[in-house]
Amino acid sequence: MTDQYGRFALQSIPPGDYRLFAWEDLEPYAYYDADFVRPYMTAGTLIRVSENSRQSVQIVSIPSR
Repeated sequence: MTDQYGRFALQSIPPGDYRLFAWEDLEPYAYYDADFVRPYMTAGTLIRVSENSRQSVQIVSIPSR
């Protein structure tokens, strides 16, 4: 969830490569279903998290269907 300005924070993320997604509306836990996520893979934003890193990333939300 975002704040009133659309910002969010993630903490204690293990180092690695991640893909961020932001849906306008989503059924609870739908992101755990690989078949659901697959069509959206190109809409995700790739990031690399390293130890003690801080990043500011702007992502575009995926419209509701």
